[in-house]
Amino acid sequence: MGKRVAVVAVALVVGIFSVAVGTGCGGGDDEATAETLTRAEFVKQANAICKKANYKRRLALYAFFEKHGGIENPDSYEELVNDLYLPEVKDMIDAVAALDPPPGDQAEVDAIMDAFEDGVAALEGEGGEAVEAATKRRYSAAAAPVESQFRAYDKKARAYGLEQCALSKA
Repeated sequence: MGKRVAVVAVALVVGIFSVAVGTGCGGGDDEATAETLTRAEFVKQANAICKKANYKRRLALYAFFEKHGGIENPDSYEELVNDLYLPEVKDMIDAVAALDPPPGDQAEVDAIMDAFEDGVAALEGEGGEAVEAATKRRYSAAAAPVESQFRAYDKKARAYGLEQCALSKA
């Protein structure tokens, strides 16, 4: 009787394993289908990405200022923008751009991303002049010309509901 129970148990385990493997394999497309987000879901996910990125950027700013002698050190502003600020905000926007916008919102989201790219291009095109012009002022004053390059982006992002993704204070 013990041998018969062992055979049944093995058969049962093999059967369960076969069903589990069978349901997990095949039948699906090779391409993953993206989940269609509603506008509210897109905004919620994008704002969560930006909130996390903003926190990370703030920590990096604190570390930067500690390393460079505080906010009052004007020699570090160009490095701040080129080595910390721009890479961090580009990463943030790339993460948002990786989300699939809701149907019908692609053009509006593209316009937001284009405005961001225009701000980056203007800032980089100035060759650091906006930062250089503010090097004799405190960081908050130095940040104003940098953030001004993103006014169009901020306006479009806020209008869409991406409050956490705006780069300047409201």
